[in-house]
Amino acid sequence: MRIEPIAYLSLFLFLFTHQASADSLDDLPPRWQHKLQPVLQVDISPLKSDEQTAINEKRTQLGALLSTDTDTRLLASEYGKLGNLYLTHDLFTSADACYDNAILLHPGHFPWLYYSGYLAQVNGNLEAALKRYKQATELDPEYLPARYRLAQVHLDLNHTDEAFALYGSLLNEPEYRAAAHYGLGQVSSMKQDYPGAIDHFSSALELAPEASQIHYPLALALRANGQKEKAKQHLQQLGKREITINDPLVESLEALKNPASRHFVSAMSAVLKKEYSNAVSNFQKGLEFDPDNSAARTSYARVLYLTNNRSEARTQLETVITSDPDKTLAIFLLALLEDEADNKEKAAELYKRVIQINPKHEGAHFYLGNYYLAKTDYKNAIRQYQAVTAVNEKNTPAQALRLVAMMGNGNSDRELLDLSRKIIQRAPNALAIQRIQILLLATSDDANVRNARKALEKAEIFYKKQPFPVNLELVALSLASAGQFDAAAEQLRKAIEAEQQYSKSKNILRMKENLSMLEQHRLPAHDWDEDIRNMRPPPMNALTSFRDYPDANPI
Repeated sequence: MRIEPIAYLSLFLFLFTHQASADSLDDLPPRWQHKLQPVLQVDISPLKSDEQTAINEKRTQLGALLSTDTDTRLLASEYGKLGNLYLTHDLFTSADACYDNAILLHPGHFPWLYYSGYLAQVNGNLEAALKRYKQATELDPEYLPARYRLAQVHLDLNHTDEAFALYGSLLNEPEYRAAAHYGLGQVSSMKQDYPGAIDHFSSALELAPEASQIHYPLALALRANGQKEKAKQHLQQLGKREITINDPLVESLEALKNPASRHFVSAMSAVLKKEYSNAVSNFQKGLEFDPDNSAARTSYARVLYLTNNRSEARTQLETVITSDPDKTLAIFLLALLEDEADNKEKAAELYKRVIQINPKHEGAHFYLGNYYLAKTDYKNAIRQYQAVTAVNEKNTPAQALRLVAMMGNGNSDRELLDLSRKIIQRAPNALAIQRIQILLLATSDDANVRNARKALEKAEIFYKKQPFPVNLELVALSLASAGQFDAAAEQLRKAIEAEQQYSKSKNILRMKENLSMLEQHRLPAHDWDEDIRNMRPPPMNALTSFRDYPDANPI
């Protein structure tokens, strides 16, 4: 066969362009060639320019990672994200290769198994969908959309018993009850249990009256059951609205079609990798497309703070609050900024505003409690710390500061002892609280609280773990509480001698005063004011809250 010169030219151009467009995802580096599937370049010209850019950028990023000693989990994550982009735009073959690679690199990661199952289901590859959904539900039985979709696949494969059991397991889940009844109705119809189908479809329609498509299978079941007039009535109400489920993972795919969402997703991915400059850039681009997205703008403010741009973080938070006055996260973060800048009164007003919107806001109650404690307004401090522990009884710092406020408020020794026990039970290493408990047992005027034997037992253990002079002082006070004043004085002299090594020790004067009392065979009264001063909250540092509170991804 003779090839014309123009054909030679066409062939050359094809080969040249093919080679030029190839990347390391097409032609894998040697170390990956026998492990991963190539993800071939496909025609993405029909897509919008920003959609093409998103895919090409992700391929470039992934290609760069393949040539380095990158952690396999990070590689899996990037393959999965590329798969999501392909799936979003119905480029199923490329998406499938990406998910297979992601699963190979990180077998125990739920989302890639789930997305792979979803892709197979959408493509009609039911056996593959069944395999992936089973794996996904074994990894995370609590992600209910996976259980629901597994039931759908079983139904499509005529596995009626399996489908019936899975749909039935969702009946106790309020958000899935309508969908579960609908599925059970389908199974009942397949089994020719038309009364059962009628009951389930009717229940589904009652729970989700907007899902007008339910009228059709209900009408068929009614007609099969001999109820032709009722069947006719439901056919007249037939519409196009399907029954739906809340599926955050699938919904996130839809978000990728939105240029703003793509930038926000990229931003949050950068945040998780602590690439904060990259995150700032993507938030800026995303907000150009969607300036009214208060959640994204709040996340942007958080990243600005993490890049030490506090003034711009403040501006962004104020913008959010102006447009969305009930955005508690933005108000709370602005309160932290004011608190950190020592604008305590303004911070307190903002904490109160957060609590007004959300009375169970743990962070706002905690920091407002700190504000009152600093002002020696012990009653209000106690109220705030109590509000914290009502929300989260495991919040040990709030319990400890509540104890401090109660000491300042003059609460009874019995109340102080009871709370100290609760704190130590949850936090056995809370040394400051252990110290207070020993002092209560050793020096309390309340005969029902004072217990010299327990005080001495705890003090000796405490000193053994922490052999500091101030803890030997606890042993001395416990001995005095038991009437062993001479032994107590001897131990306290040792403590003073050891403490004198610290030239500027503020404890020596107190120890000498206590020694004088012991030498007179008198039990010293403890100065709780000193403990209150020592146990004040540390200076406000908003870094942890901006980075972690309440979660890493509020979008």
